[in-house]
Amino acid sequence: HFDNLKKSQNFNWKGTFFNLNIENVGSISQKEFQFFSATADLRKYTRILRNFVLATQVQAGWSLGNNRQEFFLGGVDGVMLSSMQNGQNLPLNANSLSTFRFMEFVGPMRGFQYNARNGTQYVTASAELRIPVSRLVASSLNSGQLYTFEIIPFGDVGTIWRTGNPLSQRNPIDNEPINSYPLVINVQTLRSPFLVGFGSGIRTFIAGYSIRADFAWGIEDYALQKPRIHLSLGKNF
Repeated sequence: HFDNLKKSQNFNWKGTFFNLNIENVGSISQKEFQFFSATADLRKYTRILRNFVLATQVQAGWSLGNNRQEFFLGGVDGVMLSSMQNGQNLPLNANSLSTFRFMEFVGPMRGFQYNARNGTQYVTASAELRIPVSRLVASSLNSGQLYTFEIIPFGDVGTIWRTGNPLSQRNPIDNEPINSYPLVINVQTLRSPFLVGFGSGIRTFIAGYSIRADFAWGIEDYALQKPRIHLSLGKNF
């Protein structure tokens, strides 16, 4: 863990944050239930122009073992009123329900909901330009909500996969078995391995809580998706 962030009035404006997390999980009663996971989170905050802050983040995760940890890519952390995409593609079955508690969200990936895609290895990158509109014109205001108001254009990109590398044909996005007696045909759909999200958001503090609203478009398989609004709590990405 490394953290030399410089803060001013609850805002990160300069510095670097890095966290490496390593887990080794096993079961006494179920020897087949075992996995090893490593995740990394690197964030960099750079002050540019006057009070503008360029915030960047790179994340990566990797899991192996008899019953590898599952990661869900999509959405934002601390979200309110969200739902899951691709419910039919959840990596769950009657013999692996115990692994549900170890499944982990990966984001931000704005423009998508939870479980836009899932897998056991991932890499994501995000960038935000945090523009403190009110603090550009006044150093102090009567209204705390106005003083903490920010406009934040952003962009996200990420990929998640299971075997080999994200460009491998062993990582189809969809697997659909078709029973045609006496044959069983497995139809695989290969798409672009990357999800991209972009848009703009606003953030302010209300009653001590950081409230954020992001308006985002997603790009999947080179196609622009319908815009989504993400409402969330939190001061980070």
